[in-house]
Amino acid sequence: MRKTVLIITLPIVYFFCNANHAYAYIDPGTGSIILQVLLGLILGIVYTLKTYWLNVKDFVSRVFKKKSI
Repeated sequence: MRKTVLIITLPIVYFFCNANHAYAYIDPGTGSIILQVLLGLILGIVYTLKTYWLNVKDFVSRVFKKKSI
């Protein structure tokens, strides 16, 4: 497992460390799209965690609920 990760990681690191100059720029529209994607990703993760947390919390409260006699 560890050897496989090393075999996959080393070429990727080599590729990014050996890059030449691109002589390009990122225009404001591209920066705005990147910002929107990151914000959407963060909010999606927060919503998903919140949803699952409520399900877990409800399950635990049902399991440990005091039974009325």
